[in-house]
Amino acid sequence: MAELFQLTNFARSQIKPGMQIVRISDLTKRNFMTLDGTILSFALNWIKDKSHYPRDIERGFVTSITSTTVFCRYWNYDGTLRTKSCSEGINIEYLYLIDGTSYAFQQEKIDAALKEYC
Repeated sequence: MAELFQLTNFARSQIKPGMQIVRISDLTKRNFMTLDGTILSFALNWIKDKSHYPRDIERGFVTSITSTTVFCRYWNYDGTLRTKSCSEGINIEYLYLIDGTSYAFQQEKIDAALKEYC
């Protein structure tokens, strides 16, 4: 079972390139969060099963961080990188750290992408 931890709960110094993340929109957060603030397993199943992704949940990884923005790369449904030329900046409030290997890409694949494209 995987868990998602909101990145806003981490100190900026703890957020490192290569961390596996999920971007989740406000709409999905409102519709699929339990009262205690954790993501329901229904949303996690979307992350695991590529054929059932909603458009507002994306898997990716951190490439860099500034004082105001986290830069990430995201995966296509087929497991290829969506962008190779640049990272995308996003507000930290929309990002969650993935904890649980059954829901995350292998770290070796992320390390290779960081080395080749970042």
